[in-house]
Amino acid sequence: MEKQFSTIDFYAAAALVAENYELVDYYRLGGFTTFLFNETPDLNNYIKNTTQKKLLSNLQNSGELLKI
Repeated sequence: MEKQFSTIDFYAAAALVAENYELVDYYRLGGFTTFLFNETPDLNNYIKNTTQKKLLSNLQNSGELLKI
């Protein structure tokens, strides 16, 4: 069995599906849906790059707010 990446973030799961990463399974627990994807080096790189861009964007926005 392959190692799997899971997320409860609907928008993150939708972005992964839109980028052609295969949704392996999903399940509901405690009112949340967990989405499962096979973890691959390509998927890990995509998540790493996306997270870094989001963090950088948030830091830049915070810096702009501090200037006000």
